[in-house]
Amino acid sequence: MPGIRRYLRQIAESKVRREEQHFCAQHDQLLDQYEGQFIAMHEGQVIDSDADELTLYLRIRQKFPMVD
Repeated sequence: MPGIRRYLRQIAESKVRREEQHFCAQHDQLLDQYEGQFIAMHEGQVIDSDADELTLYLRIRQKFPMVD
């Protein structure tokens, strides 16, 4: 079981790194469009935004329960 957990953690960490690269590449455009907002990105695309971080988090978890 530890091997599976390690593998899943590596997959999740890899996704976070890819999303971070997408975010950095789009930073100026995102700042222009979403200043003062928190954003949720998936596969390089903004899928939702909100001024309240917790509200955004809860909405995203509800819409996409199985996506990290």
